[in-house]
Amino acid sequence: MATEATAITGKSLSYQGGGYWGAWSGPVGTTDTETSLLEFTSPRVALVTKVRFYFVQASGDDFFYRVYLNDLQILNLASQSTSVIYQNVGEFIIPALTEVKVTADNDSSSSSVLQAAILVCREVTK
Repeated sequence: MATEATAITGKSLSYQGGGYWGAWSGPVGTTDTETSLLEFTSPRVALVTKVRFYFVQASGDDFFYRVYLNDLQILNLASQSTSVIYQNVGEFIIPALTEVKVTADNDSSSSSVLQAAILVCREVTK
């Protein structure tokens, strides 16, 4: 029997079923000010997580992408949109009940450029 997928666009994390969670920021206008793409509290289980950033618009600008767990920065990625469109970052674990924030900013310009982040997570099992 087919079931509908849970919508995951926005700043939150959504349960997708089968121990999988997901978050998709959708396109967010990003300037030279650090801008939140995703922001949520993790569920009551630890999550093995993959994050991917991408440019909705290729502008030739340089970008910074950051991941914070409980306000501690665990990732800072610099990228040039002229050389790569997708940045697939390695896995990391988000502990249970942790404040998560994923951000981006345009290091080259104050002009707004659309950026996005995707998190794919699976529950840690014994």
